[in-house]
Amino acid sequence: GGVNNQTEPNEANKAKRRRIELEFELERKKVERSRKMDDLLRQCEREEEDLKMAIERERVLAGALDGSIQGNP
Repeated sequence: GGVNNQTEPNEANKAKRRRIELEFELERKKVERSRKMDDLLRQCEREEEDLKMAIERERVLAGALDGSIQGNP
């Protein structure tokens, strides 16, 4: 028996331990997300940089064809 709304001390301890583990897991997820976002951001910036360089190359080639290098807009 015992009173229904009263938690056994070791149940309370288990709950406390579970809560600590869950909080730890949450922090780990936040760190993981932050790292993934950084990686993604760097990857996107690299891809954009590659595209800009390719565009510049084509602009120069197109300009050479025209006989006049186009300035930046």
